[in-house]
Parts: sequence; structure tokens; C-alpha cells
Amino acid sequence: MKRFFFAAVSLALVASASAALPKATEVYSKMGFGYNIGNTMEAPGDPAAWGNPFPTKALLDSVKAAGFKTVRIPTAWYTHSDTTTNTIHSTWMDSVKTVVDYCIKDSLYCILNSHWDSGWLENNVFDGVHPVGENSTATSDTAKVLARQKAFWKQIATEFKDYDEHLIFAGANEPGVNDVWLSSGQVPFTLARMGILKAYEQAFIDAVRATGGNNATRTLIVQAPRTEIALADSLLKNNMPTDPTGSGYMMAEVHFYPYQFSMMKADESWGNQYFYWDGYLSTTDKTHNVGWNVYSKSYANLDNGIWVDSVFNQMKTDFYDNGIPVVVGEFGAFKRLTQLSGDALRLHLLSRAAFYGKVASSAKANGLVPVAWDNGAEDDMNSTIIRRQKGAKGIFDYECLNAMRKAYGLDTIAGNSIDAYVKTSTDTTNKSLYVTYTPSDTGKATGTIRVVPTVTDWSKYTGVVVRAHITGAATGSGWYSTDLAVMSGSVWKWTDSHFATPSDSWVDYKFTLSSSASDTLDASKSKQKLYIATPSQIDAFVINMYSIAFTGSMTIDYVALIKSNGALDTIADFNKKIPEIVGNIDTAKLIPTPTEAYTAASIRVVKSSITSPNLYVSTAVGTLSATFSAEQNGMASVTLLNPLGQVIGQKNFMASAGTNSISFDTKYRGVVLVEVRQNSSVLSAKAVQR
Repeated sequence: MKRFFFAAVSLALVASASAALPKATEVYSKMGFGYNIGNTMEAPGDPAAWGNPFPTKALLDSVKAAGFKTVRIPTAWYTHSDTTTNTIHSTWMDSVKTVVDYCIKDSLYCILNSHWDSGWLENNVFDGVHPVGENSTATSDTAKVLARQKAFWKQIATEFKDYDEHLIFAGANEPGVNDVWLSSGQVPFTLARMGILKAYEQAFIDAVRATGGNNATRTLIVQAPRTEIALADSLLKNNMPTDPTGSGYMMAEVHFYPYQFSMMKADESWGNQYFYWDGYLSTTDKTHNVGWNVYSKSYANLDNGIWVDSVFNQMKTDFYDNGIPVVVGEFGAFKRLTQLSGDALRLHLLSRAAFYGKVASSAKANGLVPVAWDNGAEDDMNSTIIRRQKGAKGIFDYECLNAMRKAYGLDTIAGNSIDAYVKTSTDTTNKSLYVTYTPSDTGKATGTIRVVPTVTDWSKYTGVVVRAHITGAATGSGWYSTDLAVMSGSVWKWTDSHFATPSDSWVDYKFTLSSSASDTLDASKSKQKLYIATPSQIDAFVINMYSIAFTGSMTIDYVALIKSNGALDTIADFNKKIPEIVGNIDTAKLIPTPTEAYTAASIRVVKSSITSPNLYVSTAVGTLSATFSAEQNGMASVTLLNPLGQVIGQKNFMASAGTNSISFDTKYRGVVLVEVRQNSSVLSAKAVQR
């Protein structure tokens, strides 16, 4: 973990402590359009956990050169703190400061927030018991959230109190956005809940102001419920917290993702995905044009640009006209690279650029600061504008960038991002994903393939099948296992099942989908059943390779869901794009599918186990215990990892020769990999934490 923690560079950023900083309305006018360093500093526990490298000076230089004037840094604090004392780890504070300083040194405005961060605030905008499912509840402790909010922001503000107006604090991200959807609809965000959110925001403001220095007049941003524009209008505008400094130093935040155009992954009975925006409507695929109504079979809105102007103008009336500028802290639309091809894909990508241009121009006209969401990925459904993965740099999406530049009166930067996508989309060669891995005796022994499934409702299917060929061998006490892992439901519950061990031939590995928690994988056996907590809502799907001292390769032709009649619906065919790859994988590429893959044996089960000898893991609600045999006295460590390979717990201790036991108190629920290390000895086991 320490490899990600960098000492902050020293910059002369001090404004006169005796002079007030410029008011928010002055700051707003210089912020231009902005860029999110998404899926990085907010990744719980490890900024590289979601596939992006730690932000570099080169990245921020590229952002500035592209024309952005504002950078938003979504940031985790809870998972980098002592959760008992609410003390932020100093190494993490230094890491955040490093990124902030990169921004400030480039004269960029920098928005530093407290992001989702395991939902410690966002999921607890309730007073006491509240629903988290049709027949389940949870309890929120508002006093605990308030105490943590005050403690975190006191520390953050103290660290940065001498920075000038280029640094802006935002107290939360999307409070309430994960409120569960019940059969009656989403749990409502009521006026009473607005009162709780207002208290959280007031705690943020009071904590920052109390630290003095430039924080006495620093611009601060508060969020609308769920950052929804409608709730900003109905609730936030009349329930703004009080700034002890006086008026003029606050901004409001909303986000803008028109769901059917920006994020929707499959057509539904109530509405279709929108692929095409005004100016680039399809004449051959009209039912996926923006505004299409599945009930009337007509367009509900023939000019969606007018709609954007209308909702942004409402924010101007509610806030900007009352001295409170508005930040559109996130907006964007993901690329549909696997659903569309050829001319349809070109029209869609041009539509995205038109959307980005319209958001930027309307925001500029209405006193809003638009900040584009960049997730860093380069696969399907990415929203990347500036490259940063695998050592790459420079502009990744010329069309969307130039649309925003045009809205702000900047020249077009020469370049084309669309032609390569269209060319790739028309390649009909059947391909497979080929990955290799080499021995890993230290560090995480996990390689992850993150698949974006084309179907997110698995409730109508009976199984899942993976056609693959796995080769390789372990040395010494090494081992290898491959697992399928699925995250589902509004609480993002991970479950998984053993996949395979090396085989001499191609195999169709089949899993029966199960709704019974008793079919959850445990450390003692492998069931060819995949328990999914919420089959109707698949949030993520990964293939994990766990290994120690193992060299080998895996080739995957496809992943498919099995219908009750045995027919298959492919959810990943690897014909166009390499999925996101994380962890202990050396190479990943697409290759023509070998002919022998077409004559694979009928579906059969291959069992495997990764439980190491001399290690026993037991779990109970809230606790996990590991008992193991050590060969000698000396320092040892126990690490807990989730199915993504992210560290969720770690302890170092002095082990004694013979039997040792160590326990963890943990709020984590789901599959956990337990690794015990002493010198070069590694023991591993898998369990399910209840």
C-alpha cells in the first residue's frame, strides 16, 4: 500500500491571512469547465484499486493543456483513517496533498471532496431505522456521522488552511444516492431527511471555518440530495446551511447524468436506452433516439437542448441569482462500444460530443461550472477524456473535449478518436481474451478481469457458462484457482464461486445460479453454484485468478448466461475490446479464437480448492479468526482481501513457532481471501464473512 503514498511537494500557496479570499461569485467566473480524476483517489483503501494509477504531474499538465481550468478530486477519507478515533492517516493526507499541489502549481482550481467512501455518510441520511430492502432494515447513527464529518473536515481544513482561493472544499458527494428501490419506488428523500443532510453540511462548514486562516473565507460547496437537480429545486434552495462568515462564500452542487442517454445498459419495458442526441438522430434506429417514448411510440421531446437549458436555468434562478454559483460536479455519457457498430456507432459518438457541448454551453450561460466525469478506463462504457492508464498520456476523446472547448471560445485541437472505434467495430473476426501470469511469492496474488456484462438482470436465467482454456503449473507449495465473482444489489454484495484449475483442453465451465445463501462458497469446498444476492441487479462481474508460485495462461472465448431451455445469451465475447485488467496479470491481448475452441466438450464441472494446509479460518457475525502453524518465531502478517483484490484488513504481529491465532473485528460482508505471510512462507484460504 505504501507505494501509493507520496510526500507532498512544497509550494508557496499562502495568501495573506489578514485579507479575505475572493467570494464564490468571483471564483466561479474563473473556473471554466472542469475535469474529474475519477475512480482513483476515492477508491476505498488503495487509489490504484480500480485500475487507474496514482495521479501524476504529467496527468495534471495534460489536463491543463487540454483547456480545463478546474479539477475535482473525488477522495476517500474513511478507509484511510482510524475509524475509532476518526484520525486520518498522515501518509494518506500527504498523498492527497501531492495531487492538490499538482493542480495548484498548474494554476488550476481544485475541488477536494469527501466521496462515497464506503457510504459512511451517503448511505446514512436517515434518523434511526430505515429500509434497505423489501423486508430488511438498517439503523443510521446520525450522531456518529456528525462526529466523523466534523473530525475529518477539521483535519483536512487544518492541513490546507494557508492555500489560496484555488482550493475549494466540497463536504460530500451524492448524499442519499444509494437509497434502495422498493416495489413502491425509491425510498423518498423527505423534508425531514433534508434536515439531517443540512446538519451534516453545517458540521462541514463549521469545522472548516473554525480552523481560521484562509479557511475563514474559502469557497465551500454543499450538495443537493442525491445531487439531483429536482431535489436541489424542491429542497436544497430553501434549506441551505448557514455560513458564519456571511453570504457569498458558498456554492451548490448537482450532477447531470440523463439516465437513458448517459448510463442505461439495457432496454426496459418502461423505456429504451438513448444512443443518439439532437443533431445526430438516427433514421434507421429511431426507437433509440433521445426522447423516444415507448408507450406513445413518438418523441416526448423534439429538442432536448431546450430541456437542458430549462433545468440549468432553474438552477440559475434558485441559486446563482441569489449569489450562490452552482457546480455540476459530475456529468457525462458512457460510450456504447459493444452494442453499436459501424455508422450507428459513429452517430452515437458524435451524439456524445454534441451532448458534452450542450451541457458546457448551457452551464456557461446559466452560472454553472460543468465538471466532466473521467473514469480513466478505455473499454466499453468508458467516459475517459485524458489518457492515464498503462503509462499512456494525452487526449483520449478529441470530440467531447473540443465540444467543451468550443462552448468556452477555445480553438479546436486537431485529432480524431471516432474513426478507430468504428473500424474496430466492423471487424467480425471471432476473438478470445488471452492473459498470462508469472510467479508471485510476495504481495497480492490476485489478477482480476473486470467484465462489463451486456445483461444486468440475471433473474430470468438458470446458469452461467465460461468457455476457457487454462494452462500452467505451480512450483513448490504454490497453488492456483480461478473464481467468478458477482456484485449485486443496492448494498453491493459480493459473492463468488470456484471456476477452474488448469486443463489440457478447452472446457465449458458451468455454474448454476442460486438464490440460496447456503450455496455461498466457503473455505472447505467448491460448489458449482453461484449464489447471487440480487439477481435482478448485477453491479459488477469479475474473473479473479488467485495464485502463488504459479506460471500459466488463460484464454477465454466467451461468457454466457444459460436460459431454462438451454439457449445461451452471450454477455462478454471479447471480440472488440480488452476488458479492464488489474493486479497480477503480465499481459492481456485479443487473439483469433483457436479452432479447437469450437469443438469443446459438453458442459462439465471442474472443481478446485485454494485452501492451504496449516491454515484454518472461521467466521461469525462481525468477526473473523485465522489459526495457523508457524515454523519459527518471528514477525508475521495476516491480510484480508475482497474479490477485487482490495485490502480490507491487515495486522502485523509476532508469531510463535507452532499454533497461532489472530482475530479481526470487521463490518465487511461477503467472500474474503485470507493470506498469512511469514518470511517467504505464504498460507492462503478463502471464507465467507457473515
